[in-house]
Amino acid sequence: SKADTSTFPKNETDAEQILTSCYNTLILLCSNKVESHTVFTHMMMSDELYGAGSTSNIGAQSFDRLMTSDTEFFSTAWEDYYKGVFRCNYALQAIPEIPDTEFRSVDNKNYLLGQAHFLRAWNYWELANNFETFPLLTTPETLNIPRTAVDSIYMQISSDLVEAINLMPAKYGYSSEAGQTGRATKYAAEALLARIWMFYTGFYKKSDMA
Repeated sequence: SKADTSTFPKNETDAEQILTSCYNTLILLCSNKVESHTVFTHMMMSDELYGAGSTSNIGAQSFDRLMTSDTEFFSTAWEDYYKGVFRCNYALQAIPEIPDTEFRSVDNKNYLLGQAHFLRAWNYWELANNFETFPLLTTPETLNIPRTAVDSIYMQISSDLVEAINLMPAKYGYSSEAGQTGRATKYAAEALLARIWMFYTGFYKKSDMA
């Protein structure tokens, strides 16, 4: 039978599966209308690449000219980032409710939670990168709310990254161990926070970020 919220999650293995689902949405960025995601669009709009392709490849060609070919062109990216946000919100709600005794150590539990905070902040940052403002959802609920103000968005991003830095033990650095490659770390959270701080204080002419 399929798991539901009455029986899932209940242990560390379940928590790992929830976190894996958060990482899994990253695959969409290179498989689901890749042209609508920031990795591609920023490269096309910069001086690093030419927007070319076939005569039907109007996405790349329009970005090369700092234009868009369709008013709904970024709807796929919008949906993909919100899938990531929803899964991170669920992780951050469900994992703390699992007893500490179900984990190999409290450090392991905190590491999972820290990664979820990091990934939620990353999805928020990508949404801000693409759309500037958006409805800020911090619980796994389906809500139709207005777009959130810029300052509140960056306050939440910084809060998530600081929480990630505080939760993830320093001993969990980058690892090539099976199942650990590419995971977020305390140091990745510090680097992302610094990157976003530079953008926010520079672009919006702020003296600091919350």
